[in-house]
Amino acid sequence: MNNIIETGNRKQETGNRKQETGNRKQETGNRKETGNRKQETGNRKQETGNRKQETGNRKQETGNIWVSFTPEYDANASIGLIQEAIKLAGFNLYTGKNHFLAFLKCKIFHFNWNVFIGRRCFIMRKIKYMSRILIMHAIKLKGGKIVFAVHDKVNHDKRSRSTENEKIMLFMLKYSDKILVYGQESISFIKSLVPDIDLGKIVYIPHPDFNCAYRGTKPYTTYVKKENEIVLLFMGSISPYKNIEILIQAANQLQGITDIHFLICGRGNEEYHNQLRSMIEGNNVTADFRFIEEEEIPSLLKLSDVLLIPYNTVSALNSGSAFLAFSFGRTVIGTWTGTTRDLNDPNLVYCYDDTDDEAEHVSRLRNAIMKFYEDFKRDEASVKAKGEKLREIMITEHSLEKVAEGLLKAYS
Repeated sequence: MNNIIETGNRKQETGNRKQETGNRKQETGNRKETGNRKQETGNRKQETGNRKQETGNRKQETGNIWVSFTPEYDANASIGLIQEAIKLAGFNLYTGKNHFLAFLKCKIFHFNWNVFIGRRCFIMRKIKYMSRILIMHAIKLKGGKIVFAVHDKVNHDKRSRSTENEKIMLFMLKYSDKILVYGQESISFIKSLVPDIDLGKIVYIPHPDFNCAYRGTKPYTTYVKKENEIVLLFMGSISPYKNIEILIQAANQLQGITDIHFLICGRGNEEYHNQLRSMIEGNNVTADFRFIEEEEIPSLLKLSDVLLIPYNTVSALNSGSAFLAFSFGRTVIGTWTGTTRDLNDPNLVYCYDDTDDEAEHVSRLRNAIMKFYEDFKRDEASVKAKGEKLREIMITEHSLEKVAEGLLKAYS
């Protein structure tokens, strides 16, 4: 009996030792995890320190040069990112509203949007056109440098297209000291307008990674994704050139596929909202026509599986929505734009050529959606891997540091 008791005690002791060993391993693991966290924190601090050092070095190189940036503010998040990159490049950014003071103080004048004149009567268009020409001449006379960013071919709004806008575009291309582009297609477009353009004054800058801008944690609650459902998201301004009518027609034709849902998010004018709502035939489309808060955007993109960009490429050169999708690890379905054509691997996206034939465009969009759907159902991980590759491209090639390098080249 004593032997049995001793054996039991020994087993108990052995169990206790194993428990202690397990606890020690757990403690060691926790210490390692804490160490890893400290290492990560240290690495982040080091990166921040390096950035500050680089900015300091650049400021030393660029001296006390002030940049006037137009527009001063815009709801588009890319504006804020470009402004951050200007400061990261070591330049001083003038953010005041006093244009006369900006004219006196600044050496570099960065016009970020195409300087379109907009919808005005004939006389006002002429006055606006001449005033802009005079402003550019005044900048040159004072020894300033004009940097012009080309985003679009023409104004997206057909009603705002005019001879004056065509002339101001040509003038800016010829008169600017440097022209900023976001891709190869923009260079081809510029050469089509000005065949003898000095290619040396065209500077490529990457579109900034949107992950630097959208870090909110507010949940998107307008639509709740169902289990095993595939959500196709359109997000952005609700404008005719974005072909939302085409999107809705394609959705109407795909009502029979019950695990696909179309989510349209953004704001336009109420009349256009109502027109689009009247086109929706089934319950496979949710129209969330409102301004989407920045804090909701990460949650909304996480809800989606792919972004839709079926744009009219008569006006569009690049796609901010495509860059947004890539920034959050999503691929896109839509027309080829300069943004998607510049990808080294065209199989990372589901794109097709634009067409003026409405029925044909609906057919092409529907076919691209079905190709995505079939790929997703067959191998979801492979489709998600495309998004991750696009995300990696944004991290490595579209960081604020890369944008700052491009701006430094353009401003020097």
